[in-house]
Amino acid sequence: MVVNAPKSLSIAAALHLEVSDALDAAQRDAVAEVRIWLGQHSVTTVGPRGAQRVVPVEQLETVAVSHKTSRAGDPHRHIHFQIGTRVWADAAWRGLDTAALFRQQGANRTLGTAVIAAHPNLAAALDAHGLTLDPVTAEVTELQPFNAAMSKRAEQVARNLARFEKN
Repeated sequence: MVVNAPKSLSIAAALHLEVSDALDAAQRDAVAEVRIWLGQHSVTTVGPRGAQRVVPVEQLETVAVSHKTSRAGDPHRHIHFQIGTRVWADAAWRGLDTAALFRQQGANRTLGTAVIAAHPNLAAALDAHGLTLDPVTAEVTELQPFNAAMSKRAEQVARNLARFEKN
């Protein structure tokens, strides 16, 4: 699972150290909230095939790795979550219900994005540089026009979209 910061916010962080530091803190807070959510909503199954019951996970391990650039070297703040598939539940180590986890990805990403977008220190750092965070898109309004120019993959993405939409 990945929690992405909008491109314009990544650009702002690349331009201003204070924004970068505030975004780092916001991402740490997002990781903490997503971990709490995962701990409260992850499940596994117990029992024989055909008679299984869903039980909550009692212990789960995650690793979060924050990146500041894309593979192409563009500004792109994002967090990769690695979630261990062996979990403790109902007095034994079991397999995480990864199908349920997959269905929860959208909620997890949205939570992480919301924590970042609503972070007061990030808002203050952006404001100190005359930048505005759009409350709906979480894009930095003044820098959004530069998103495509700061993406080495923008042309490739546009070509692929055109090809898929044509078919």
